[in-house]
Amino acid sequence: MNERESKAALFKIYGKELGSRYQDYFDDLEENDEKDQSKEILNRLLRQEKKIEESVLQKLDIFTKEAERAPIPEVKIAREELRDFFEKNHGPFKAFGISLILYGSLQYNDPRNMDADIDGFTYRKLPDQDAPEIESLYDITDEKLLSFWTEKEFRGKKRDEPHLTIHEFNDLRRKDWNGSRFANNIALGLAELISGISLLPEDKLKVKKMKAEAIKITESDPFLLAVVNIELSDALKNRLERRSQLK
Repeated sequence: MNERESKAALFKIYGKELGSRYQDYFDDLEENDEKDQSKEILNRLLRQEKKIEESVLQKLDIFTKEAERAPIPEVKIAREELRDFFEKNHGPFKAFGISLILYGSLQYNDPRNMDADIDGFTYRKLPDQDAPEIESLYDITDEKLLSFWTEKEFRGKKRDEPHLTIHEFNDLRRKDWNGSRFANNIALGLAELISGISLLPEDKLKVKKMKAEAIKITESDPFLLAVVNIELSDALKNRLERRSQLK
């Protein structure tokens, strides 16, 4: 089946409305020279996947459990420092109902870049970023975390910059997304929540609930499911490649 036939089949499977929205997304990707990603998503949509790839999650979980059972010393120290930092600065996050997850290299026992990948998720609608009541939160995410993390050295050089993104859960539920960038942000947030781990012990139960909801959201939308499965597969591929480099 050539590309033209594949896209025609997409309309036949998903109907005019969804088919048109998916086509707009592919056009957007291809305009940004991301034809390979467009082709992979198209192929997954044509396969009509129904579930998140549990086998991929299980393989990623092996790395997660290893980091908890037998962490590389630098990873152990970094995770302890992160938890200590957010426990000391938890007030604004707690005030806005934000639960924190750790994803990426520190989750998977990989010390190569020694960056910190963190997401915050909340069921609440947050004030605008320039609102006075949220200033203390963004002071932590934009300034304090950066200086705290990068002032420490790792193997004779400064650590890579940390990444912290705050997600409103209602954004993940939106069905009116349009354009590749916004859709990718939703899918990426879902993938990170589904595969990540609670950073603070007090958030574990809430994060578990959010994970279950994220899976339902993902599996209810064929497009999001395709992109999330790609993100998870890429994460596993990255972990396997990086692990081979550590040996």
